[in-house]
Amino acid sequence: MLTPFRNITDEIEFLAKGFFKFPLLNEHELKFVLDIYNKVNSENRLHEKQFYGVNYSLGALSAEENNLAMTPILHLLNTVLERVFADFSVLGCVFITKPPHTNETFVLHQDWSYTDEQNHTFVTCWIPLCDTDPQNGGMSIIEESHKFFETYRSNTINSARIPFEAIPDELRTSINQKAGNCLSFHQAVFHGSYPNHSHQSRPVLAFVVKHKESPITHYTVEDNTFIEYNMTLNSFNQMLMQIPNCCIPTDAQKTRAIPISKLVPTASLIIEKYREYSKNHRLIRQEALHREFIKNGFVILKDAIRSEQIALLKQLYQNHFETPSGMYVTHHDVKDMEQNLHFSNEIFRLTRDFMTEHFFGFQPLIAHFAAKGRGKEGIFNLHQDWSIVEESLYAVAHCWIPLQNVSNENGTLTVLPSTHLCFNNYRSGTCPIRFLPIDEFENEVVHINARVGDVVIYHPALFHGSGANMNADDRIAVVAAVAHPSASRVYYHKSGNIIYKHALTNEDLFSRLDDLAKGEAPMGAKISSVAYSVLDSSIDTIKEDINRFLKDKTLINANL
Repeated sequence: MLTPFRNITDEIEFLAKGFFKFPLLNEHELKFVLDIYNKVNSENRLHEKQFYGVNYSLGALSAEENNLAMTPILHLLNTVLERVFADFSVLGCVFITKPPHTNETFVLHQDWSYTDEQNHTFVTCWIPLCDTDPQNGGMSIIEESHKFFETYRSNTINSARIPFEAIPDELRTSINQKAGNCLSFHQAVFHGSYPNHSHQSRPVLAFVVKHKESPITHYTVEDNTFIEYNMTLNSFNQMLMQIPNCCIPTDAQKTRAIPISKLVPTASLIIEKYREYSKNHRLIRQEALHREFIKNGFVILKDAIRSEQIALLKQLYQNHFETPSGMYVTHHDVKDMEQNLHFSNEIFRLTRDFMTEHFFGFQPLIAHFAAKGRGKEGIFNLHQDWSIVEESLYAVAHCWIPLQNVSNENGTLTVLPSTHLCFNNYRSGTCPIRFLPIDEFENEVVHINARVGDVVIYHPALFHGSGANMNADDRIAVVAAVAHPSASRVYYHKSGNIIYKHALTNEDLFSRLDDLAKGEAPMGAKISSVAYSVLDSSIDTIKEDINRFLKDKTLINANL
C-alpha cells in the first residue's frame, strides 16, 4: 500500500484506524492562513450554506478568486507538510465553513474515491482554524470503517448518508482539536461533523495529500458499469472547481471498466461490520461462525454438548423445580440470591467444556432454566432479552441448550434473523421490551429444529420467541448468558426522559429481577446518563420498521 507518510509508525496508525492526528501549523502559520480566510470572507461569502449546513469555498468563489487565496497557502503547505509527508503532492485545497447557529449535522459519509484504494492511499487533511469540539461543529469518525466495504464513490455514484443517531455513540470517535492541528483521515472512513451551536463560525482548511507516484482517479457510471478515469493533478483540481456540476476533463484517460455494485452501506451494515472487525465483539472461536453470528444474530452448533452433561442438567432441573403451565423461567421464580447464584454456577460448571471449546476468553453472566408445560398458554411471542452489558462495545451471547429434541410441536426456539441490528435500544424493566406475534412474521422467522446436544447461540437483542408445547412432556431448556471478559455488567434505568446506566449488582441480577421488571430502581451505583434509545413507538410502527429493515437486508445481501 503506497501512502505519502514519511514515518512508518504514522502510516501504520493511519491504516489501522483510518485516521491520525498531529500538530501542523504553529501560531504564526495559523495566523497567516486565518488572515487569508478573513480577507476572502470579508463580506460573509463563506457563510452561505450549500448543503448539510456548510460552505465550500470552491463553490462560493470563482476559480480565479480561489486560486488567488490558495496559492500562498499551498506554498506554506509544501513547506510545513514536509514534517509529516515525503514525495507528496497536494490537491483540492478548500475552506470549509460551518456558520454560527447551524443546527444541521453533516451526516456520516465517505468522501469521493480519489485513487485505486486497493493499492494506494490518499490522505484528507482537515485543519480547523479555531478550536473544535462537538459543540461547534467538530468531527466524528467511525474508527476502522475504511476497511468495511469496497465502494466506489463520486458525484455520479449513489453513496451512503447515515444520520449520527443511527449509529450508537460508543461506535463513533468524537475529535476535539486545537486550532492548527491536523486530523488526517482516509476517504473511505465514515465521518461527519456536529452542528455548530456556538456564536462563531467554524472555519477549516482542508486538502488531500497523495504520494507523487499514486494515480488520481475518478469514477462514473456508464451503461451499468463503473468507469475509472485517470487524470492529472491540474485537471482534477479544475474539475473540483465545477462542484456541484462537475464533469470529466477532456484530457482524462479511461483506464478500466469495473462490474457495478449496487451496495450502499446502511447503518445496520456498518454496525455489523464494526462488530465483525472489533476484538471486543469476538467471542466465538471459529471465524465463519463468528461472522454468521454477527450477521444473523444466531448460530446453531450441532452435537456440541455430551449426553452425560445433558443428563446432569436435566437432573438438576428435576431435583429442584416443577414445571407449571405456560412459560416458566426459574430465575424469576427463585427470589433467594444465593440459590439463584448456586443454580447459575452449577449450569456453567456443567457446560464448561462446551464454553471453553467454542468461546475465546469469556465471562459468565447468568444461567437458568426456561421450561414449558403442555398448553397453548406457553406461547412466548417475539421479544428481545434485557441488555445487561454495553452491547455496542462488547460481545454478548445467550446459549440456548434444549434438554430434549425440539421442534414446532413442543415450542422450539424461533428467531427473526438479523433483527439484533435493527434498533440498538436499551432494554430493562423501565426500558420495556416489546412483544410481536410470531405468526405475523411467518415468512421471515426461523423455527429451529434441534436435537439433544445441539446449542443455539443468539444475541440478546435478536427478536426471538417460542410456540406452544403441544407434547405431553415438558420442554426444558437452559439459557446461559456470557460476554466478553472486558465487559461490565450494567443496568439501564429510565427515570423520566433520561436513561441512566447503573452497575448491575448480584442482588439485582440474582434476586431482584421481578422488582426491576415492576419499575423499581436498581441497587447498583449510577455510572452516567446515556443517549435515549427506547422502543417508544407503537407496535404497528415497530413491525413496519422491522419489515422495512428485513427488506433492505435482503437487497443488501443480494448485492454483496
